[in-house]
Order: sequence, then structure tokens, then C-alpha cells
Amino acid sequence: DNSITENGFLYNYPHPGRNYTNIRYSLAEPSLISLKVYNLMGEYITSLEHGNRQQGEHELIWNFENMPSGIYYCILEDYSHAISYRIKIIIE
Repeated sequence: DNSITENGFLYNYPHPGRNYTNIRYSLAEPSLISLKVYNLMGEYITSLEHGNRQQGEHELIWNFENMPSGIYYCILEDYSHAISYRIKIIIE
């Protein structure tokens, strides 16, 4: 499940993941963002990034080896442009 718009994108690989996943996102302009993970119940799990980011592509690794198996949602909020991206991350 990728989230792509003309203003940017958010996706992860490998999918599904076992111990980690790479999360990539792109911003059309410099933006204030937050990148957070929630479980299926909508409960906050962790914040992966927060702050001002430059225009362009960004990548990080989320190491979740101690997380239980399941489906999680990664939400990128672009506060500067009122845009939200959501992807599903499956942990085996």
C-alpha cells in the first residue's frame, strides 16, 4: 500500500517485514512533518520523525524486532501543506 500524490509519496519495503522496514517519503517543498506509527486500534506506538524537513526524498529504517506481529499504520503528516499520507505495514 503506497500513498502517492503530486505533492509527494510515502512507502515502505520490504513488505511485509520481519525485523525492520525501510520507509521512504518525498516532499514537494520544505515542510514541518511528523511520521508516526499506530496499531489497528488506532493506538499510538511510536514517532519515527518530527520536525522541519527539506524538499526531496527522505529514507529511514524502522527496527521493530521487539514488536508483536500484526498490521500497523504509518502516517506522515505534512503540517505545512495540510496533507496526510497513510501506509499499512505488516509485521510477520
